[in-house]
Amino acid sequence: MYHGRFKNTHYQAGFHWGEMLRKHGNFIHKQHTFQITEERKKFAMRCLPVYEKYYPEVLKEIK
Repeated sequence: MYHGRFKNTHYQAGFHWGEMLRKHGNFIHKQHTFQITEERKKFAMRCLPVYEKYYPEVLKEIK
C-alpha cells in the first residue's frame, strides 16, 4: 500500500498530488463519488457561514 507524504502548503501539496495523478492518467474530476444535486448545493450554501466563522482558510483553498 502506498502512503502519500505531503509537505509545503496545503495548496502546494494538493497541486503536486494532482500532477502525480494526471501523469498516471487518473482524472478525479470525472469520478464523483456522489451525485451533485440541487439539495446538496443548497446544503453547501447553508454551510458557508459556519466555514466563514470557524475555518475560512478552507474556502480559500476550495476556490
